[in-house]
Amino acid sequence: MTMPITPVGRLSYQYIFEPDPKDKFARFKTKIVFPAGADLADMRDAHDAALDEKWPKKKPRGMNVTFRTGESFDNPDYKPDDIVVGFSSKHQIKVVDLSLEELGAEDVYSGMWARVTWTCWAYDNESKGVGFGMRSMMKVKDDKAFGGSGTSNPAEDFAAFATAGTGEDMFK
Repeated sequence: MTMPITPVGRLSYQYIFEPDPKDKFARFKTKIVFPAGADLADMRDAHDAALDEKWPKKKPRGMNVTFRTGESFDNPDYKPDDIVVGFSSKHQIKVVDLSLEELGAEDVYSGMWARVTWTCWAYDNESKGVGFGMRSMMKVKDDKAFGGSGTSNPAEDFAAFATAGTGEDMFK
């Protein structure tokens, strides 16, 4: 069975190898930030079909928004016209690179470029809306990590505090 595949986007707030500790359902999840102009027609069509199937007559008020613009987030890593979509899974998914070699947690981070296979469904539990499930992921390209994650150069960070001595004079 062929699964639908997203266009390439950047991972954000990713919990691919460990469930999100703030998620009461202990789901694995990520947001994918798609650049403006990305072809999301298949996803939008699936979204609309799931809405029509679940609520054929009247859509409920106050539904969660599935496709959000970058400007709706307080996140300097997003551009205003980016489209941000959340994906989740009850199970840890597999991640491969362009050679289809499986990757580990050390290779996956917020800010990298990827695509996922997905499913779509409407939900009506504590809230209402349409969700996207992720089934697998392909890492496409490295990029600058989002959110300042990663490491920095301590020689640059602490240059103003460097001493040639033992540092004892700092406590006087």
